[in-house]
Amino acid sequence: LSFVENAILKARNAAQQLSDAAAERLALAERTAQQALATYPAQFPDRPLWQDTFGYVAEAISLAPNNPEPYRFQAIAHTLANWYGPAWEMWQAFLSRGWQLDAEATQYFVEAGHRTGYNFYSQGDLEGALGVYMGVIDQVPFDLESVTWVGRILMELGRPEQAIPYWTTAAERDPRDTRAAYF
Repeated sequence: LSFVENAILKARNAAQQLSDAAAERLALAERTAQQALATYPAQFPDRPLWQDTFGYVAEAISLAPNNPEPYRFQAIAHTLANWYGPAWEMWQAFLSRGWQLDAEATQYFVEAGHRTGYNFYSQGDLEGALGVYMGVIDQVPFDLESVTWVGRILMELGRPEQAIPYWTTAAERDPRDTRAAYF
């Protein structure tokens, strides 16, 4: 199964635990997300089917604020629609409630983190980028890309001593990593 199919299957299984109204809204969100992926050659959050998806899942969240699946699905849908900042925020809302990432969600979480962190970095917000990449590492310590970004950003912030463990980890995990060798 694809990532999208797995996310939908997981959401359907959880929908059985939701109220009828919340389950209905989540099912509508799933359908419109599938339609968006099948309809648009490139995904953008302002496209009508994605707007419908986000509206339906927001309603599911309001109807089931203590169930992880609407939050999880919204974070995945934001990622699929290339709306990474809101995806990262939704993942933070998900995690702050004590819910855990599963293997599938981890992939979307990491993608949202990488994209959001790089967006902060490219805008010159090094502290913002550092916070996002550190947030990825907190949940997914094996994510080498985030480890190298933290090392790089700490160097750029003039904190080389703090960067050493990150570059050491990068070099140990991938001795051929030219970035780690350089730093």
